[in-house]
Amino acid sequence: MLHETYQLIDPGVLGQVTGWLSEAEHVCFFGVGASSASAMEAKNRFLRVTPKVECTLDARMQLMRAALMSSRDVAILFSYSGATKETLAIAKAVKETGARTVCISRFSHSPLAELCDCLFLCGGNESALQSGNLSVKPSQLFLMEVLYLSYCCQNYDISLENRAITSATLSEMMD
Repeated sequence: MLHETYQLIDPGVLGQVTGWLSEAEHVCFFGVGASSASAMEAKNRFLRVTPKVECTLDARMQLMRAALMSSRDVAILFSYSGATKETLAIAKAVKETGARTVCISRFSHSPLAELCDCLFLCGGNESALQSGNLSVKPSQLFLMEVLYLSYCCQNYDISLENRAITSATLSEMMD
């Protein structure tokens, strides 16, 4: 599954999205149902190196946040099927604001993929009995890790500085 996901990464899209994230005022991660775990994990990962990331788990709160985005922002939407009703509503709200949109999905011809500016495809198949389980999460998280590392490389000095600050702050709690 991870090898398939790796093979599906378009380096041009990766570079473009990394640039958008670097320039963005806010980066909002969206996902409903099982995909909300991937969205929250992505926010938690990026929060180690940049304060401009956001994620909320409630679908209605996500829709409100989406409506308040601007052309200086980036939305990353997780949906295995690319057809989840709530995620599509969020994507439409984001598009109306002029914010850039990135989709992480299994299907390149899904309604969500059609709405978004860029698409990352994840490998792995989910059967009807597996719907919503953790079988596809590794590929979604792998894509986020690739994007995170690309962001850190492009913003090396500040990422390193912020990573040291957040690590030191957390270490103080452990003592």
